[in-house]
Amino acid sequence: MKQILQGIAFILIVIGCFWVGMKWWAITPNGATSQHPTTRPPVVIPTVPDVPAVISSEVESPSAPTPTQSVSGVVDNGEKVDLPLPKNDKINHYENTHFGYAFDVPVNVYYSGFGGQGSALHTVGIAKDVPDTFADAAIRIYFYGKKIPSELQNTSKYEDPAGKYVLILLSNQTAVRVEANNIAHPVVQKIVQTIVAR
Repeated sequence: MKQILQGIAFILIVIGCFWVGMKWWAITPNGATSQHPTTRPPVVIPTVPDVPAVISSEVESPSAPTPTQSVSGVVDNGEKVDLPLPKNDKINHYENTHFGYAFDVPVNVYYSGFGGQGSALHTVGIAKDVPDTFADAAIRIYFYGKKIPSELQNTSKYEDPAGKYVLILLSNQTAVRVEANNIAHPVVQKIVQTIVAR
């Protein structure tokens, strides 16, 4: 009987040591708990309020930039895109195998994938630093699957007359919208020239 009690005591001691060891190893060196939280903070998705169109009879100021046609035929609206110019020909290749599209960007800009926005299934934001939100991105790419925008019904590429976005038909069932303050910017043009369906 004494040996059975000693055996049970030994097993309880081993289990207790194991439990204490696991608790001890879960504490980081500075005394805080593990860096792997069990709950995540809520994700706040910014929403853009709908702004009604303002119709005005005022004449535009002569100081406002007027769209000009660049050598490549892309409208340059004179607005600045907050991105550095490409320093060389080195590129990063972005490819989304789930949705089946890819494009190239210069190595001196950063991109981040986001979920669907509006009727787009997937979005990518591009900026001079990693964009925290899609709205922070200097260039915004919307991927549409099986929903072709009406502007692409009779053409494979549509450029906004104001120079704010380009719609591209990638295949018979997919399209993208590349949006920026000025689509004539070299980084935007690199994306427009290299984006393809996979």
